[in-house]
Amino acid sequence: MALLLLPLLSGGAVAAIVGDLYGATVRVADRSQPARDQAVVTALGVVLTKLSGQREASLRMAASQVNAVRWVQRVGYVSGGQLEVGFDTAAIQSLLDQSGLPVWDRVRPVLLVVYPLALMGVPEVRAATESIAKERGLPVVWTALETSDQYSVTNGVQIQALATQYHADSVLLARSSTSISASASADVAAVATEEWRWQLVFRGTSQEWKGTLDQGVHTAADQIGRYYAVSPKQNSRQLIEISGINSVESYARVIQFFNDLLTVREVSIQALQADVLRVQLDLRGTQLSLRRLLSVASMLTEQNTSNADTAGVMSYRYTP
Repeated sequence: MALLLLPLLSGGAVAAIVGDLYGATVRVADRSQPARDQAVVTALGVVLTKLSGQREASLRMAASQVNAVRWVQRVGYVSGGQLEVGFDTAAIQSLLDQSGLPVWDRVRPVLLVVYPLALMGVPEVRAATESIAKERGLPVVWTALETSDQYSVTNGVQIQALATQYHADSVLLARSSTSISASASADVAAVATEEWRWQLVFRGTSQEWKGTLDQGVHTAADQIGRYYAVSPKQNSRQLIEISGINSVESYARVIQFFNDLLTVREVSIQALQADVLRVQLDLRGTQLSLRRLLSVASMLTEQNTSNADTAGVMSYRYTP
């Protein structure tokens, strides 16, 4: 997964542009055709999950496809008994539209992961977490010294301050349900199957649940994806004005940014006067979903202008 870290203006947070949304590397039982076909279905489930943010519905959709190989654009065996599969972009977008699965755009907020002290020195645990996050297209960063033992479940202010410190949009904390010791944490298998207490602090809310190591990351990705993803059944057009466009480079960057978004079907240039560019976006989603998306994009900063709001025009400033 390719990640480009972008400093956000809001709270100094960091967003990431996630690449390789249409590809996945999965385990394959052997090199027989049936095993390969099954691995393609598994890879399709991973890709649909990354693109929609919703795992269970995506896996069901992938399992229902009797001829998933018809959408494969590239495929090859790699080391470790794995198969690397890349799917046709247009075909997968069409499948998402037909299925009603939401679309989570490639600009995504960064999640700060905080583990207890007993797990801080276990590289296998960190690797397992990062592997799951990669499958979900969820950018993550880690604390350098802070552990979840230091933070009370009810102290949301301190946890939010921690997110700001690490330029993250949200925080996922894991706490042990047992009195696991540093020596016991070396048993990676036991750690993976233990039921942990999880807390996600996200957009001014705090959610808690119990689950295994992989369930913690998957649930966090589900919740974050649900907030940002948009239904393909919700279509709209939105006028947006961007000030600060004072060069050919800034003009090209903004237009390319919109063209690269998965939730923008078409970009129509309306006007360019002085340093203000006006464009119309043909969207998957609504004005609210676009505002949520742009809130984690460093290139554009929302402006509070009553005239623009009255006219139904969103107003932003280009901030290279």
